Amino acid sequence: MQQRDPALVASLPGGPLYRLLSKVGDMEQAFIEWRALMRSRCPTVFEDARKKWVELYEQQRCDYKGYAFREHAYQYLSDTIPLAAYFLPETMGTAPRPASPKWLERLSRESLDPEAPIPLAKRHSCWTRFEIFGSGPVPSVNSESHRIIDLKWLAQARADYVRVPVERPGAFRLIRQYIIRLTLYPSNVDDPVFDRLSTPDNVTPSVRTLHDRAAILAAPDGQDVLTLARTILRDFDTADGRWIDGPLYRATILPILILHANNRIKATGSVREAAYELIAKPDAFIPEQETLWRMDTAALGLQNLGKRPPTELLKLNKILCGCLWLVAVSGKPEDVQLLSTLAKNFQKNEKVFEFNRIIRALGLTADRDAINEQIALRQKTRHSLMLGQINAALADSAQKSGTSITELEERSAYTHDLDSHHERAVPLPNGLTATLSVKTNGSGTVTLFSADGTELRPVPPAIRAELKTIRAYEKLREEARALTKEMQAHRLRLERSWLTQESWTAERFRTNYLAHPVLSWLAHRQIWTLTAPDGTQRTVLFPNGTPVAPNGTPTAPLRDDETLTLWHPLDADMAFVSQWRDTLEAIALIQPIRQAWRETYVLTDAERATSPASLRYAKQVLRQAQSVELGRQRGWRVRTLSMHMPSSEGDPTSLTIPAAGLHAEIWTAGVDGQAAFQHGTFTHILTDRVQFRTVTDKGSWRHDGGKKLAIGKDTVPLENVPPLIFSEVMRDLDLFVSVASIGLEVTYLDGAEGRSIGEWRRLSDLAMWRQDETTSLNGRARIRYETLERILPRLTIADRLELTDTHVHVRGVLHSYQIHIGTGNIFLDPDRRYICIVPDPRKKKSSIALPFDDDQTLSVILSKLFLLAADDKINDPVILRQFPASTPEQTS
Repeated sequence: MQQRDPALVASLPGGPLYRLLSKVGDMEQAFIEWRALMRSRCPTVFEDARKKWVELYEQQRCDYKGYAFREHAYQYLSDTIPLAAYFLPETMGTAPRPASPKWLERLSRESLDPEAPIPLAKRHSCWTRFEIFGSGPVPSVNSESHRIIDLKWLAQARADYVRVPVERPGAFRLIRQYIIRLTLYPSNVDDPVFDRLSTPDNVTPSVRTLHDRAAILAAPDGQDVLTLARTILRDFDTADGRWIDGPLYRATILPILILHANNRIKATGSVREAAYELIAKPDAFIPEQETLWRMDTAALGLQNLGKRPPTELLKLNKILCGCLWLVAVSGKPEDVQLLSTLAKNFQKNEKVFEFNRIIRALGLTADRDAINEQIALRQKTRHSLMLGQINAALADSAQKSGTSITELEERSAYTHDLDSHHERAVPLPNGLTATLSVKTNGSGTVTLFSADGTELRPVPPAIRAELKTIRAYEKLREEARALTKEMQAHRLRLERSWLTQESWTAERFRTNYLAHPVLSWLAHRQIWTLTAPDGTQRTVLFPNGTPVAPNGTPTAPLRDDETLTLWHPLDADMAFVSQWRDTLEAIALIQPIRQAWRETYVLTDAERATSPASLRYAKQVLRQAQSVELGRQRGWRVRTLSMHMPSSEGDPTSLTIPAAGLHAEIWTAGVDGQAAFQHGTFTHILTDRVQFRTVTDKGSWRHDGGKKLAIGKDTVPLENVPPLIFSEVMRDLDLFVSVASIGLEVTYLDGAEGRSIGEWRRLSDLAMWRQDETTSLNGRARIRYETLERILPRLTIADRLELTDTHVHVRGVLHSYQIHIGTGNIFLDPDRRYICIVPDPRKKKSSIALPFDDDQTLSVILSKLFLLAADDKINDPVILRQFPASTPEQTS
């Protein structure tokens, strides 16, 4: 940071700028008093003078300017009338009037065009731009409020000049240097370091740019330049992405104004002459060629000079890029942390321009923390342009590390210092112990134990109040939340291996999964297919790190020449799948990624008939917000449909599958009608056809993040889509529809002769749509049925339950009921009256062991079974009002 001149600071209150502006204030005050006195004698004195001037000289002015008189006869505004018009005897008359300020009469003479045949203002005279003699109210006379820069501004600027360089040294040094280079009279305090920081403004730096950054770091003063770059970036973040604000502008412009005021006083010979120059020729006083000229002007010169920074004062994107690339090349832990903080802040505010450059700088570091930060940002980011740059940043890190993006993400996974049992104990005061572990659903959790090892659940109020003051406990809870988000990313990446066709060598699997305390939790719960070099395969489970066969018995260990893939049940026969189900139930293992209980989807005859489009999930009414969130969580590109564009003409919800050369998409449209919008977006959407397009890759999507993928226009026949890809895509869509559906279905003609999506979304009978609950179950509902088929016989209320093709029948004490397996809706027998029972989120989940934990509807169905089987004990008045009156036989 450059040192401030103590003498300059001390001279601020009474320096040349203060003397100059005080004189301008006196001159302005004299004019305002004279103007008020003139109007007090005749309120229309100046208006009359203007009209008189128009009568005398307008025709001559038009002839001189070459205007058509009729078009301009009535345009006698102040910008067409010279200042001298208010002092001419022929316009003001010869009657005595108050003496005007001498400087004003001088200005009226000097502002006249000497070449014009009539009194006419010079073309570039600033006095042709202001209605200083207009009919508006007379401003109040105040010794400080009418100066170009008043005493209050000077005092604030002096305080800013002392404070800002200390609080924001990088920004102050940068802006000061920038303004110095724009002055008409630059001083000799040029700072060449900014020439070294400046680089071309590109999202991605060139090889030459990175080489130059490395050379700067290697120079003797390289660390000083790096420190300045860090400081500038921190100050840029503090200002929320603005290069300049009011305090910074005042602090940087004040010394320039003082210097220029002193130069003008010396050049003119007196303070009075400098003040007259400032009033008469404000252009000559502007110290910057571009900066201050953009500022608003007032009646007397530049009244707002320096009071606020221009909105477009600086364009320092080259400096921003230079600082980012320099910090990225440094790659030190503090630099990675700085870039991570910047990325999170600008992602939160959705400042796309800055975020894209910051995230690419973060990717250049190829640091473990940087990679995990990018993965975390990818989960939270919804902006498509930001997502593209995050993927590109991960590709940069992968290229620098020499691995694929997937392997890079595996290597960078945090361990959180967990042990082989996926736990970590942290001692707390008073003999307490907190344990960080991974729950059965894959989320991080913190469990509290007393001194004797007893689990404190729930935590006593006294201890809960004490824990709020223990930083170690709060830090562990923050780590648990971070672990939960990381596990979501790890689980989705592993689940998407069916689409990415990812495989693992034995060495990579042992290193990145089995030996990793976090990823091993996933690996131990999934079923793997091991393939030998000769093509023979076997399917195993690693519940404790050692392989287990489908029947639950130990099998041969993993060989070095075997490759691993995640097993999928699509091509397995039902007996083999049932064997795995029995084994998982026997060892009470819940799979975070369903395999033995996974839904599979095969091409139907109806889809073959409508190929290349599938209408399996068409005609459904979905809650848009819920479907959008689900789609983005699963990695789909989803466009929110709004009233501002035709929803039937935009891009569909899509998923690119470069490993298979396919691009899956489902078309949707917004539902028109009353109450159809929420903040301009559709509250509900309608689904249409599903289809696949071709994808070509001119690069390597595993390493470059898919930067060179191109989506074709031609659709692919459904018969040509690989069965595994088809099944996984349809499973995602089934999830969207089953979770986000409101249970309504629109009827329209399928095929080429039916209504277009833009027509049937406007049908007026939306309220008449109904869902048919008698059709056979498929997808998630079918797996739910198979799960109930195994669980219901083991329940204590099994004698009151009956499982049919689509419903579970419950025989309660008072009534009989049907629960639809697909939706969880309850109907009262025999008239099929709908009963609404909303689950209480405060109650604990059912203690029944389920083979998976990602089906909320199944858990709700089980809880409703126990509730309805003992319907005589229901005391909720909301539920009781829906039941018919009980007969004496029922109540006895």
